Amino acid sequence: MVIKILKRVFSAIFGLLCIGLILASAVEVLSFRVRYDVGGVFLGLFCITLLSLLASSLLSSSFQEIKWKQHSMKAGLFLIFAFYCLILLNLLFISRHIFFEYAFSSNIKSRIATSTNFIPFHTMISYLKNSDNFESTVIYTNIIGNLLAFAPMGFFLPLLFQKLKNFLPFACVMVLTITVIELIQFITNLGIMDIDDLILNLCGAIFAFYLCKLPFLKKLFQRFHWIS
Repeated sequence: MVIKILKRVFSAIFGLLCIGLILASAVEVLSFRVRYDVGGVFLGLFCITLLSLLASSLLSSSFQEIKWKQHSMKAGLFLIFAFYCLILLNLLFISRHIFFEYAFSSNIKSRIATSTNFIPFHTMISYLKNSDNFESTVIYTNIIGNLLAFAPMGFFLPLLFQKLKNFLPFACVMVLTITVIELIQFITNLGIMDIDDLILNLCGAIFAFYLCKLPFLKKLFQRFHWIS
């Protein structure tokens, strides 16, 4: 009984530390005091993941019922997902310093002509054909970066939301989410509305979705009580 109480106490401490870090990060991001930094992102993600897994594992081990073990572990997973969403918010919107300076400032008709692409693979092909005219970092960011940006959704959404375990609902949610983000970026003049971005983002998410269906990963998720 004492061990069970201690586990829950330490679980609460680690959980509160995790929530505190997420809230502190949110304040920094939403106050426009931070820029997108890869090293900082990985450090923050490591800390949040470690604390949330410690908290959820301790809490889970204090229960005998499988149902409560699953709820405990998914609560920890949800904290990691919340931090990932914060990273996306910073990457796609907040870190782009032109947010308030240029948003809505240019003519919408001219931007439709210059800042949209509705032809599939047009942007990717232009990068490959004119690679000498682009820095390699630009190509990597726009192709590999777009593939990786939404890949974690293929891991988080099916585990956290029962209705998104099947491919069709998952794909529909991802298409809708990415389309809305592209539209917001275009309207606020934070980026172009490019169907190639949607294709790459969606491919990354779908790849991760099917990767998580591999037998050895499903067994790992079962050990973590993320799935039954």
